[in-house]
Amino acid sequence: MRYLILIVLSIGLLSEVIAQSTLNDGDIAFTRIGMANEQFSFVFLADVASGTVIYLTDEAWNGTGFNTNETTIKFTATSAISAGEECHINPDIEPMGITFTSGNTLATISSVGAFPPFPDKNMLGSAGDNLFAYQIVSGSVSVIAGVHANSGDSNTSGKAWNSESSTAKTLIPTGKTDGANGFVGLFPSGENGEVDNARYKSGSTHSGDKATVLAALMDWNNWEFSNSNGGFTPSATAFNISGGAPSSVEVAATVFLEGAYNGANLNTSLNTGIPTTQPYTNNGHTGGETAGSIPANAVDWVLVELREAASAAAALSSTKVGSAAGFLMNDGSIKATNGTANLTVSLTGNSGSDFYVVIYHRNHLPVMSAHAISESSSVYTIDFTSALGNTYLGATGLASLSGGRFGMLAGDADGDGDVDASDLTTWRAQNGGTFTYNSTNGDFNLDGVINAVDRNDFQQKNESKTSQVPTT
Repeated sequence: MRYLILIVLSIGLLSEVIAQSTLNDGDIAFTRIGMANEQFSFVFLADVASGTVIYLTDEAWNGTGFNTNETTIKFTATSAISAGEECHINPDIEPMGITFTSGNTLATISSVGAFPPFPDKNMLGSAGDNLFAYQIVSGSVSVIAGVHANSGDSNTSGKAWNSESSTAKTLIPTGKTDGANGFVGLFPSGENGEVDNARYKSGSTHSGDKATVLAALMDWNNWEFSNSNGGFTPSATAFNISGGAPSSVEVAATVFLEGAYNGANLNTSLNTGIPTTQPYTNNGHTGGETAGSIPANAVDWVLVELREAASAAAALSSTKVGSAAGFLMNDGSIKATNGTANLTVSLTGNSGSDFYVVIYHRNHLPVMSAHAISESSSVYTIDFTSALGNTYLGATGLASLSGGRFGMLAGDADGDGDVDASDLTTWRAQNGGTFTYNSTNGDFNLDGVINAVDRNDFQQKNESKTSQVPTT
């Protein structure tokens, strides 16, 4: 769990990397537009991941794309954003203002159009205007929300939207319907009635499931209107969206590797040899996670997988709803590729918001949470290091470490979920040779050397141990 559009504005926009969360129509909706004060607001009706990019524009849709003579703002989520969060933007100041109803700082904004909103007040025109939200998905513009607050044309497709485009007029985007799924025309005096300022009423529906709140937002009878010079300030009533299945989640997981544990934290001996691209294909993971550089305290890449099931025993490989690779840091925390943010996992096919968390490492046995984890303050938190009860079948699936801590079992050189003779064969073939990341996985203690310590202290010690994570 999007955006405003400038199609021909720049080649750079269309070549941008896909956002971490791809939003659908109705995942966001506009809640305020002001020609008098140049301000507007929109609400998230679905969860979105940190790093998600949305474009917001007053460009008009001309039937095949957007015009390129107005303003576009790039919105970048710097944290995971929960459904119900409302964003308020004031582009008429330098730097542009952005606030959220929660009071948290969750995103940055910047001007990317040919005409910046400041200092010439280019964002919203006094003659009437529109706003659209869009994302760029696989190189194409995907319009996900829109509001039209200028005079409409009688008997045109999409009710009162226009049949031609200009700085004050817009067609409804192709395939969209007025009053549904994030697209609403505001014509309180009829099809030809212009309104300067509009705001979703504080007393209208703000709580309920996504469908209920979205339906209320799409009915202009639930809005208030004004032609005064002051415009509307943001509403004081917060949204509360219930019962939705998130499109992405932020995970704060902590895990130790038996081999790299030094009694206090994890060794970072491999840091300079860690590749910038993640190495995992476990359970069909196809993510292309890449880091610009390796964080200073990174131990290795790990893979985090989320499964949705009625019980831990039923959380089979087939119940996977998302996965993401990130860096295991020397304190046991798992971070995104920048080494500081929590890992965000995009989801597909989930029906709810409670998940079993699985952690993979390339030569340690994987682990899974003993219970389905739910979010708290928009973050899913699990600690595999502090108590056996946090890990499914923990007593057999974990190694006991000094200091009363626990870690993933070392010795699985071939990554098949068992520590057995084949791992010994792998170690023997690599023993004494030159270490090469992911080609010599017999280095169980991650010190960059393959020798008897790896065999005696880890593979031999854990012989016959097997993964306790359900597979089939």
